[in-house]
Amino acid sequence: VIVLAGDSKQIGPSVFSPAARSLRLGVSILERMLDLPFYKEKHPELSCRLRFNYRCHSDILELPSMLFYDGKMVASRTSNIQPI
Repeated sequence: VIVLAGDSKQIGPSVFSPAARSLRLGVSILERMLDLPFYKEKHPELSCRLRFNYRCHSDILELPSMLFYDGKMVASRTSNIQPI
């Protein structure tokens, strides 16, 4: 079993070479793999998306959640830190 973990909505590979770009090396291997018909069409259940963020306050997470995660990212911070 091989497990690839990552978040394609985070910082991706930096590619400066036009030749490398033409080979799609600016797209992570995880993204390229999940675009294959085997995963995208036949077995979408084999991938899952990040849904819970334990670092951000909900007000900060709201915009990226809407822009990149279809509004499905949820702030799940459990700290009792009070605002100043």
